[in-house]
Amino acid sequence: MRRGLYAALVAAMVATAGLVVAGSRPAQSGELRCNGNAALCDRALGDVAFATTHNSMAATVYRFVPPNQRRSIPSQLRHGIRGFQIDVYGGTARVRVVVLSLGRRLVRTVVATMAGAEEFGYIVAAEVHRRGLDLAARKGYVCDGELANWTIFEEHFRAQGFVPILDFLHLLAHLYAAAQAAGGGPARQWARYLDWLRWAWGGQREKLWAALCAAASRAGAPPKGVGDQDPRLILAQTVQYVEHNLERMDYPRYRKLGLPISSAPVESAIKQFNRRMKGTEKFWTPAGAEAVLQVRAAYLSEDGRAERYWNTPRPHYRAVGRNRLALVA
Repeated sequence: MRRGLYAALVAAMVATAGLVVAGSRPAQSGELRCNGNAALCDRALGDVAFATTHNSMAATVYRFVPPNQRRSIPSQLRHGIRGFQIDVYGGTARVRVVVLSLGRRLVRTVVATMAGAEEFGYIVAAEVHRRGLDLAARKGYVCDGELANWTIFEEHFRAQGFVPILDFLHLLAHLYAAAQAAGGGPARQWARYLDWLRWAWGGQREKLWAALCAAASRAGAPPKGVGDQDPRLILAQTVQYVEHNLERMDYPRYRKLGLPISSAPVESAIKQFNRRMKGTEKFWTPAGAEAVLQVRAAYLSEDGRAERYWNTPRPHYRAVGRNRLALVA
């Protein structure tokens, strides 16, 4: 699993790192070429864009259903693909096929509000209680590390036995930024990031935090008013972020328990809210925004609540004229 995760994360970084694509100048006879182009040889990894496939392993030839690719990975290489996004699954070998053992989402329900974090905490706790999630034998509370989210956890979920988990992908982003800020050439920065990533994945939290503290100490304290991209500030913020979340970074234990380590489903739901609420020619009063949020939350939930709401009989009111905006009891 460690090698599989490493491959997937490296592929993800390669897929997003490229900013400049070298020209296609043909190489002279006997000239060194890198990926077919001599202009690439002197470029750092972050200065080159790679043709990348998503879910590279999900190919028709491997009998994935549904497939994302038509060609095998060797064939993709022959056609110029150099970045591969690869997911790792458990499965059982069968004749000429592997039957995947995938977790299945049973029911998703979504809640939302324009109110503050304190009110939102009670809304989430009520939904958890309504669904009986607090009765599960194993249950995790995954978030991005924001203080408000951990406050909600302490007030509503710690006593119920939920395991607090720092979202691994948010941690990964912080470590990558800090590895760049610590200095050195591209090769040294990448090697440093891989070390920190392995330590985080393997549960070596204290070792990771000590390395971050040492890097921040070498860089020095950030002066007041320094810009957001100052390396000293990035390192100091990463040290603080990891220090505050050390007890929520025991990823080997979470994997052993079968708990999630990413808040990606929540991030995806937020994007679905944003698509409805934000954009050109969308203007809301506070009450109107709250109402649309509730409708959107019902629509995104999978327990039939949207259908129940729409099927509830309502008094008819005039579309124009006096009392057309009267409240419905």
